[in-house]
Amino acid sequence: PELNNLLSATAFAQDCSMADSYATAFMTMGMEQAFNLAQKLPEIEAYLIYFDEDGMVKTKYTAGLEGVINDLY
Repeated sequence: PELNNLLSATAFAQDCSMADSYATAFMTMGMEQAFNLAQKLPEIEAYLIYFDEDGMVKTKYTAGLEGVINDLY
């Protein structure tokens, strides 16, 4: 496995094989590269959990998930 600060990557797509493929790719990229790529792909939304520089667990998600995530909290 690739060592990086990304703990979990969830990808949302029209079919499960595409979502699984992107989630796996995101895990190998690390948080910054994964988030940047997800933002460029209109057919993909992503929810990422990672460690920041201080070792704190943080989350980041693409714009298409804002309403969904905000409704949960």
